[in-house]
Amino acid sequence: MHTYNPLAWILAIALVATATVHAQSHPERMIVGGGFPAASNDPAHVPGIYLVRPTFGSLVTFNDYSVTSVYYMRGISNDFDNQSLVFGTGYNASTTSMMIQSGLYRYSPLTGSYRTLIYDPVNLSRVNGSSATQTGRWHIVATNQTQSTSGIYEVDPQGFYSTIRTISGNVFNLAIARDVDSGNTIVPQRSSGVIQVTHNGTTSSFISGIVPVGRDLDQRIADGGFYFTQNQGLYRFGRNSPLQQVATLPRAATGISFDNQSRQNAPLYVYSVNGSPLGADVFELDPGNGFTVTKTTPVTPVGPGAKVPWGGGQALHYQTRYIQTALVGPRQYQLLLSFPTFANKSYAVAMTVSGIRPGFKVPGQRQVWLNPDALTTLSLSGGLAPAFNPGPLVLSATGRAFGSINLRPVAAVPVVIHLVAVVIDPAAPGGLAFITEPYPLRLD
Repeated sequence: MHTYNPLAWILAIALVATATVHAQSHPERMIVGGGFPAASNDPAHVPGIYLVRPTFGSLVTFNDYSVTSVYYMRGISNDFDNQSLVFGTGYNASTTSMMIQSGLYRYSPLTGSYRTLIYDPVNLSRVNGSSATQTGRWHIVATNQTQSTSGIYEVDPQGFYSTIRTISGNVFNLAIARDVDSGNTIVPQRSSGVIQVTHNGTTSSFISGIVPVGRDLDQRIADGGFYFTQNQGLYRFGRNSPLQQVATLPRAATGISFDNQSRQNAPLYVYSVNGSPLGADVFELDPGNGFTVTKTTPVTPVGPGAKVPWGGGQALHYQTRYIQTALVGPRQYQLLLSFPTFANKSYAVAMTVSGIRPGFKVPGQRQVWLNPDALTTLSLSGGLAPAFNPGPLVLSATGRAFGSINLRPVAAVPVVIHLVAVVIDPAAPGGLAFITEPYPLRLD
């Protein structure tokens, strides 16, 4: 039985009303995928995966895929280790030779290496998005070479070459995201509203009567809404909420990302490429002030040949998969925690069945997206053992830890519990060095 140290949480709850100290510095980092092959008519762009620091406007190339068989990167997601990335490749409708390396890949910025998860030059020629489920498998949306068929697929990344199954075919999907409230995968359809997919592969309508056609999608935790861009418009939809335009951007966007882990009014970063003169900017928008642009930071390329990536795929915040579960048996999960920058630090994991809003604030003007309840107390005190094992409560030298969750003693009901992990450091404000986004785990 593990001994918990809920000191940090006790301090946090006690200091909710007095959390007025200066905000802690947050190192915003975005991943942008894009570029064209050298044979393109636009050689000023380079294919690859890029690290962008919106605040400072610097850009570092992770890798340069300077081969004609890779068109651009799409559907970029953080992998389970919170260090490597998973992405799909694009396509060129008129040049089938650029289909050679279509598929799904895992890339490690630390080693500069990548490996094939799926190699399928027809059915997965254009991976528009990917999202990990609570089983550890991926939901992806993809189209074939001619875009005559498309669908939602499930990928099991455990083998050398992943297995794949079709969840829903003959629908044209442009984006994908995981709903932090329900734990389901949200998939906008080009002409038939938005559907949701459970971790078991069951599909149902999320909202009908709207046609979101943007190619990027991100959820704002503060209001639960899903946001995307189309041309210069920023749009929002939610469960039973109509589609509405919330802002007009200075320029068409190619990727958006909410910095949900920084504070309650998390800024929205928008990546935008300017064709003439060639360049790129990151716009910072303030959701608390009508999504007005509060800062524009030019992106200065420092990669090979001073190229600028064309943001052909989703943008995301690097190192944001701090909690992930993987199905290891019937309703039994391995709990994976990954905090690469907090090696050897203590941590705690709390649960709630009471939702994530409004949550509470902690020193540093930070937000904990968790409503404390009896389950929170039990999860922090060891009262859920052996069904819930949070692991050693000290991160390894690589910032990782492994635990377990056994749902077999619990009825399989349509209920969602949420997990939040914190890194404990007495020197940090309120004793909390870092707070994760909430992680949804369905009981059915």
